[in-house]
Amino acid sequence: MLTSDHWNRTEPVPEVTRLTEDSVTYSPRPGVSQVLHKCSQHYHCRIENVQRCVGQTGSDGGLCPPLRAGNWVEIHTAYQNFPSAINPLPENLESCVHEPVVVVGYHAKLTSASALPPIPEPFGPTAAEWSGSSTNVDPPSCKGPAFWHFALGCDFTVSTQQITNRFHHQDRARPLQSQDRLSHDLTYIPGSKTP
Repeated sequence: MLTSDHWNRTEPVPEVTRLTEDSVTYSPRPGVSQVLHKCSQHYHCRIENVQRCVGQTGSDGGLCPPLRAGNWVEIHTAYQNFPSAINPLPENLESCVHEPVVVVGYHAKLTSASALPPIPEPFGPTAAEWSGSSTNVDPPSCKGPAFWHFALGCDFTVSTQQITNRFHHQDRARPLQSQDRLSHDLTYIPGSKTP
């Protein structure tokens, strides 16, 4: 859960910031900074990281509902320590093999507006960051470590047209994780930098 009663700490400066349209800066500790490049983008038809937005429920791991305005989706863009020449970006994490891997995510409510790609990629102004994995629904094993930067807010939108024009399939979402599988570094960023 990405809510105030789950924060482990608060930090004024995020570890992940947008550098360009295709890259981010990742600073895992003071004095260390790496430029990471996009390697994947996909979306989940259900919510893996709940914020308690109105009408939003956490994933039970089930099949995807029909794509329609009013539904919530979770969009993930992954970055790695190596430039990718693949265009469009793959919708899986198989090409994200150069660690560190950072996943930038957010929730968006689907609209019926007429809007074309690119898919928006907000970084805040508030965000949550934590260490985790790049695990998919199937198989239920970790694919590798990933650091997460998640834009917080319930007002992000994306049109069904943007989704269908950019993506070829809906990804199911992992069921909400049990307490014993959660990381203990969930960090609230009250004012992450935006370019």
